[in-house]
Amino acid sequence: MLVIISDLHLTDGSTCETINAGAFRQFVHTLSSQAESACWRKKTGHDNGVFELLERVDVILLGDILDVIRSSHWLQSQARPWDATSTLVDSVTTITRQILAHNSTSLACFRDLNGLLPIEASHTQQLHQIPVFFHYLVGNHDWFYHLPGTAWSALRAEIKAAMGLANNPAEIFPHELKENAAIAELCTRHRVHIQHGDIFDDLNYQKDKGRDASSLGDAIVIEVLNGFPERVRKELDLGDKHPLYLAFKEADNIRPLLSLPDYFALSSRYFGTTSQQKKIRELWTQASDPLLDLAFVKSLDKPWKLDTVDALQAMFSLQKNLTMAAQGQLANFIEHFIKPDSYRQQAAAFPGIKAATTDYVVYGHTHHAEMIPLAVRHKQEESHSQIYFNTGTWRRVHERTQAMFNDFPFINFHVMTYAFFYQGDERFGRRHEMWQGSLG
Repeated sequence: MLVIISDLHLTDGSTCETINAGAFRQFVHTLSSQAESACWRKKTGHDNGVFELLERVDVILLGDILDVIRSSHWLQSQARPWDATSTLVDSVTTITRQILAHNSTSLACFRDLNGLLPIEASHTQQLHQIPVFFHYLVGNHDWFYHLPGTAWSALRAEIKAAMGLANNPAEIFPHELKENAAIAELCTRHRVHIQHGDIFDDLNYQKDKGRDASSLGDAIVIEVLNGFPERVRKELDLGDKHPLYLAFKEADNIRPLLSLPDYFALSSRYFGTTSQQKKIRELWTQASDPLLDLAFVKSLDKPWKLDTVDALQAMFSLQKNLTMAAQGQLANFIEHFIKPDSYRQQAAAFPGIKAATTDYVVYGHTHHAEMIPLAVRHKQEESHSQIYFNTGTWRRVHERTQAMFNDFPFINFHVMTYAFFYQGDERFGRRHEMWQGSLG
């Protein structure tokens, strides 16, 4: 049985809220229940199936598990992810240790299994244990663990110990399947292809430099999403528990992100005074300045070519000439013309789908859980249903409401998604299963 989850975005607690330990306990409970179900095999002559223990359960953590980018530490340090300096590993190590400490109870749910998943057979109530292995792949918020070198290997060893991973810390945590033969073979056996999904996002991946380089998305998160709430707190002299500051810290959890100006404006109206609202509008018009002034951002601007940096500059230029409310209305208008179908198109174009050697393509990154049928293929007298999955996220999200009244038009809840894949006669011969949940 193969299980895939992604985008947990566990932070050091200095920015937006992350999902709590209860979600991890629920996941382990579900994992145990699903493993017991997978032990029931479809056998000829046995109407109710035959109970045979699984050889193993493999859980793939498909990127953006520990969120190194979403930390206020970057604002207190001279180091930045895009600066190739010897101090980068020190900053990442500090942030990683804080993430592991802040989420120690949650991560203990994985580590304390000690490689053995307990299950209770439903027909005998007898307890069994099945070997379980956790495999870590990186995305765009934890790409540092993909870097080679002794210092990075030492950091990976700390992560392995804290999470109970099967990864070899002396080797990079892979970003693509071709970088880890054992995980690739595991996916091949289940006819699954996996990828975090950042490689299809120009904002969060530099195609010419690969996953060992920072991206424009890192700069946006650090200088704007992390930086703006901190500037508001400092300029307005807000305490760490002030509701206005706490609301602004949730910036990276707003969906869609284009709604941010509207969210900031409404939060200001709900939690701030008239003078504070005026100051916040002033600060927001300046929010992009530290970002656009960066030499790193300027280096990504391709001459004589319209690119992501040009789009960013145009957006922020427009921002300076519109009220925050007007920006929110414009974002809401634009949202209706954005079709989130590029990832399913990438899945359909994957060579294994065309060759009928892959049945399932699984991406993360978008935070939007999906299960999209791609095709039905016939090969060697067998029918194969080919499907694209997106594993969504484990985090708190604030989503814009569809019925726009005068009240605060965002509702927040915690979401969780996980996908299961079976092989052979596991789970009565079923092939896949996907669970999505939300907690209000």
